[in-house]
Amino acid sequence: MDLEATRAIIDEILHNVTLVTLKLTNNEGDSQIYRSLRRIYAHNYRLLLEAEGKLQGSSLHKIESSKHLTWSVGSGVFYSVTLISTIGYGTIACNTSVGRILSILYATVGIPLMLVVIKDIGDLFHAFFSRIYVRIVVKLSDKIGLTFHITEACYCFLRERQIVNRRAFFRRMKIDLSDKKSRDVKLPMAVSVPILFIYMIICALAVEYFDDAEGVNKGLDFKKSFYFAFISLSTIGLGDVMPTKIHYSPLVAMMFLFGLSLVSVVNTSAYLRMEDGFLFAIRRAEGALERIHKEQHARRGYKIFQVKSH
Repeated sequence: MDLEATRAIIDEILHNVTLVTLKLTNNEGDSQIYRSLRRIYAHNYRLLLEAEGKLQGSSLHKIESSKHLTWSVGSGVFYSVTLISTIGYGTIACNTSVGRILSILYATVGIPLMLVVIKDIGDLFHAFFSRIYVRIVVKLSDKIGLTFHITEACYCFLRERQIVNRRAFFRRMKIDLSDKKSRDVKLPMAVSVPILFIYMIICALAVEYFDDAEGVNKGLDFKKSFYFAFISLSTIGLGDVMPTKIHYSPLVAMMFLFGLSLVSVVNTSAYLRMEDGFLFAIRRAEGALERIHKEQHARRGYKIFQVKSH
């Protein structure tokens, strides 16, 4: 249903309610009382929508000002970004068949491309934070004067465990995305997760600051803003908690799109850590099987030697 049809229905309902009130109060035909009652009912209807948090995006809200219309350049950018990022809050969507078909085609092409872009940006972030982490560790190790276990530091190009001087090791290490070994640099989870958590807090503070109060409803507080940031960065996108003033702001979508690259850094760190753990378990299992195999063959040879000696 379009906005004009909805507006006509609302006007008819207000008109009928006002006429019933005039009839009950024996004031039929009084145009002044009619206009006053109609304004009162319209105002109270608005207050009801505000009390339920339904005013934003409602037909009444859109009728009041063209700035409140669902579709604009900003909301279009917001919709397109949330579509290809798979966040999809569900608070804005196409109502026409043409719009839905175009959305399907756009998402079919855009989602794979966006995954590639997020991965590439995530690799850049991973290399950047790895370089910073390496420099910090080198400086701290120089001051403390200790050596470290490579595998415990999660910077292991060598598959065997060994104790080396950390500064001598990192001098030889160059973080370059064109080098395969450099792409294997592992950023510890203890570093990547706090980075993502800090960025999530920054997003929550930004949403809380810019989401000013509108009408009787206040903007999102920090708790709800943090919840909104987490739901967005995790691509869950429930849409149950949304800002009011920056409801369809493209800056919000771009902010979380940037954050998805940081999520990719955490995913990469977790994947590499799980891969190392899995390969380590496989090597341990292979070593145990080899020892059992050698022991069995050794005992068999010993028994044969005993039989022959008698």
